[in-house]
Amino acid sequence: MDGKSDSFDIAKEIDLRDKNESEVYNILDSTIKNIQKGRYVLAYVNEYDKITKIAQKLPALGAYIENVLKKNERDFLIMIKNDVKQTENA
Repeated sequence: MDGKSDSFDIAKEIDLRDKNESEVYNILDSTIKNIQKGRYVLAYVNEYDKITKIAQKLPALGAYIENVLKKNERDFLIMIKNDVKQTENA
């Protein structure tokens, strides 16, 4: 995010709260495969540890977490970008 724009190309919102790891991966896999590159998926989770597990799975799907927003003590919103993360040169 470059800070120049407040709009995002959101393709889909998914609710991953109270889903097991297998269900989460299947939902992410089918969602990411069916949206255009460069677009976002908003995913709702209610376990902080689940964010790390999702982050580890996303590169295999060609996506990455761009931002995590904390809604309250138990709810988080993850912005997932359907794109390969560009590495920054030092």
